[in-house]
Amino acid sequence: MMTQRTPSTEHTIAASTQGRYLISCPTSQGPHPLLVGFHGYGEQAETHLAELQRLPGAEHWLLASVQGLHWFYSSKQQLVVASWMTRLGREQAILDNIQYVDDVVRKLQQEFNVNNHLVYVGFSQGAAMAYRAAAKAGHACSGLIVLGGDLPNDLKEGGPL
Repeated sequence: MMTQRTPSTEHTIAASTQGRYLISCPTSQGPHPLLVGFHGYGEQAETHLAELQRLPGAEHWLLASVQGLHWFYSSKQQLVVASWMTRLGREQAILDNIQYVDDVVRKLQQEFNVNNHLVYVGFSQGAAMAYRAAAKAGHACSGLIVLGGDLPNDLKEGGPL
């Protein structure tokens, strides 16, 4: 005989995790503009930083490549890669990611000689993160570059951009 059970209920609890970002500094004295990049799904900060370094004039910018908080192994090469979120817990992940970017930018502004030019760059899944950072991370943004991604629906629905 099976014991009767109530239906399962979902619960969440806040948990701390660590974020990771890579920087590439110009050799000249600053202040320098700041370029903050967000990789696509299943990529890593190292690969994205290498792409940022290829941009014309990048040698004059402080470059930061922010790795998504959701780390996993790539299926083929077993590299540690990341994503920005899945549909499970999406709303909280968006808030966590925005706070993470705010913290990274604030730390870079405190530790490096940067001027008031801040540009966000996002590729694929990172494009949505770049849009959200520009709209909601709390730092005046001079520019936004997105490649292979769309404006996220949460910003289309009347959110600031």
